Amino acid sequence: MTEQPARHTVDTITSDALDALYEMLDAAQQTELARQLATAERAFCAAHLRATRLGSTVSRMQRAQASTILQARRWAARARTAEAALGQVRNLHSPSSFPNPDAPGDITYCVGCEYATGAHPCNTLAALDDPKEPTL
Repeated sequence: MTEQPARHTVDTITSDALDALYEMLDAAQQTELARQLATAERAFCAAHLRATRLGSTVSRMQRAQASTILQARRWAARARTAEAALGQVRNLHSPSSFPNPDAPGDITYCVGCEYATGAHPCNTLAALDDPKEPTL
């Protein structure tokens, strides 16, 4: 078993021994400070790396959001254009009539189709009023 060094008391400690104790205390404090600093540096580096990754993720999400908004605006513009075109088709396929020489009443026809159908709405307007899902 190893012997413990003799413990000093206030009356027995020498100046050299007190200096040695202070040097050991300073060394221990420096070692602890270095350990804490290294731990803090590792934590800072890990946090910086996470923040950088999150920043990249946020940037990607912002670009995706901007792209989605732009695409939605394009689709909305296309929808407005399609609605306007459908309105023009409806206006072209308006009903008109002329007297029926063979029977009482008028014959109704579609102006856009340019032939007498005897009924209005024409097939075009019927298709617009009863839309079907497209088939492939």
